[in-house]
Amino acid sequence: MSLDFGAKKKFVSEEVQQEQRAIKSQKRKELELVKREEDKKKTMDRLLLKKDSKATKLIKASSRRALGHNAPKWTYRFELN
Repeated sequence: MSLDFGAKKKFVSEEVQQEQRAIKSQKRKELELVKREEDKKKTMDRLLLKKDSKATKLIKASSRRALGHNAPKWTYRFELN
């Protein structure tokens, strides 16, 4: 006795199989193209929005100090009455 699990093989003609393969191949190509475009876009964004280097940060910080941006915010007065 053999057990039948209900899975029957469908006998599909060769032409139908070729059509299905062509459709799957076309979908794979479309997905690959979309993924490639997304990667290009991410790369462009990453390159255009590049972070400042340490040297640039130091230059900006020193220019701020020269302009007086780091002046003390509190002043202390000592008065005798």
